[in-house]
Amino acid sequence: MTLPILTVWGALGRQGASVVSSFTSDAAPQYHIRALTSNVDSPAAKELSSKPNVSVVGIDPNSLDSIVAAFQGSSLVFANTVFQPALFLQSGASSAQEVEANQGLNIARAASRTASLKHIIWSTLPDSLSVTEGRLNVPHFQSKIPAEKYLLSSESGLANKTTFLRVGVYGSMIQGPPYYPISVEAAKARLLILPISPDVAIPFAGDETFNVGLFAKAIFSQPEKTIGRYVTGTAEFLSPRDWAKSVEKALTRRGKESRVVFVESALSEFEELWGALGTEIGVMFRYFNDYGKSSYDVGTDGRQVVTAQDLGIADLLRSSEEAAAQVEW
Repeated sequence: MTLPILTVWGALGRQGASVVSSFTSDAAPQYHIRALTSNVDSPAAKELSSKPNVSVVGIDPNSLDSIVAAFQGSSLVFANTVFQPALFLQSGASSAQEVEANQGLNIARAASRTASLKHIIWSTLPDSLSVTEGRLNVPHFQSKIPAEKYLLSSESGLANKTTFLRVGVYGSMIQGPPYYPISVEAAKARLLILPISPDVAIPFAGDETFNVGLFAKAIFSQPEKTIGRYVTGTAEFLSPRDWAKSVEKALTRRGKESRVVFVESALSEFEELWGALGTEIGVMFRYFNDYGKSSYDVGTDGRQVVTAQDLGIADLLRSSEEAAAQVEW
């Protein structure tokens, strides 16, 4: 019997790979996985292509025709674009935002031309500009919004075929700047320095390499709960103080005992320390500071917000501590 096709955009990225892994781990496959990547010759792509019920397909993310062809015959689509770090550092946030936004629109337009499509998950983030009435602009949030608006539009015809998944802060982010705790030898401690109040609840995805796939599987298998709605892809809410403690526990698990202490900075100080990266991430934390637990619930135009608890997967999700414990400290 021919299996229906689940197409995964960015199949080698953290979210896409999680989705592929979740579905290929099934003892009895329910879908053929069409894994899309811009580099079919990479070792990771070749390894993925060796798996049963997986086809690796090359695409040009900047070509609508390429994406339309790649989506042909798909029943399900999972799509997550990336705010490209190299482009951001070289050309600035506006350039990275423009490229990602255009790629997202190409995905949405290609989906609207896919007659076989039953359900698409668009991995998105809050519209910070709209929610804050122009006060806070988080470019790597805003780059997701043009596609989201198109998917909701009558022009696309996809509002009742789409789930909008807002994935929380990756637990693995702790391994790189500007999150990586700075070691202070004299204090025998590491400092987690961020421009946010110490007790504000931040939405975390936990271990995104596992959890995103779990969310995707639950969303696709329960369309009556998820189509036309927003899903908060969060495993837990942690304050910066709690996050520091979870990293401390992760270090202990890795045999590298060290105190991890959260230190609140001003946004201006964070920007001075990290430059453009400090602005990009710092403004995101100001957004979290202002909205806390409701950060991912606002700006949904009255559409229902679905949680891990609603989907019955809350107890299966892996924590940010587990993600940090996988880091090579």
